Amino acid sequence: MELCIKCSDEIPAGRLKALPDTKVCISCSTAGRKKAITITGGKGEDTYNDIILVSEEDYKEYTKDEVRKNTLD
Repeated sequence: MELCIKCSDEIPAGRLKALPDTKVCISCSTAGRKKAITITGGKGEDTYNDIILVSEEDYKEYTKDEVRKNTLD
């Protein structure tokens, strides 16, 4: 069991597995939580997917714009 050096909460096992040297929990991390946006491009056999990681604020803006765009079509 590892404790966060900032807030003293327990660091989840999954975070420690992914980042064995981390000393802070997700809440205290300067990186913060991220959301993923999947972008599909290309045509036919050349179709591909990209995943873009963004902040929660950018994700909210993106999905707001996508909803607005889709309702106008």
